[in-house]
Amino acid sequence: ALLAAEVGQILPPVEITRAYVIVKLENREDIDEVDWEVKREVIRKSLLSQRENEVLGAWVTELREKADIVDNRKYYF
Repeated sequence: ALLAAEVGQILPPVEITRAYVIVKLENREDIDEVDWEVKREVIRKSLLSQRENEVLGAWVTELREKADIVDNRKYYF
């Protein structure tokens, strides 16, 4: 909806994390396509890395919960 809005137009309420906001488009600027592609790739890599860390953390937690670990340090010290 925001991409189709005209400058000065007030858009209907939009739900965000814990609230609703009303958006008014104050101005519109053309983007630099090359700069956008660079930033897009940086954001993509950052989000991918974040997701990989979440999945790896969940996997390690699951392995720990399922593991049958016996503490035998008392026999070595």
